[in-house]
Amino acid sequence: MLQQRAARVVPGEQAGAFLDWARPDALTSDEILDHISLYWFTGTGASAARLSWEYARQPLTLTELDLPVGVSVFPDELTRTPRIWAERAYHDLRYFNDDIPAGGHFAALEQPELFVEEIRKFARTVAA
Repeated sequence: MLQQRAARVVPGEQAGAFLDWARPDALTSDEILDHISLYWFTGTGASAARLSWEYARQPLTLTELDLPVGVSVFPDELTRTPRIWAERAYHDLRYFNDDIPAGGHFAALEQPELFVEEIRKFARTVAA
């Protein structure tokens, strides 16, 4: 039923992709439809999807950064970043946590308290 409701708001596969990436028990039907609608009504769905589409079609390359970085790996994320990859790419890796009890690709929506806690932990390492 949610798939049908989402399809009324967003035609094509965009709604299906959102539903595939969100854990079924993480958000209510109304919350999912709210977020799909936000992308669709503001015209930002295509630009948000474009990044994923482009990355899926090019070889994976290492992007290196020399600024303070924090990495939080939520357990139900689509891809889980290993610490060794983060250390190779981010020369000033200040914070890394892959032992988070819940959350996925939409961690800020699914687990807002955990998400904010992770940001604060990283921010403390930069402020210190």
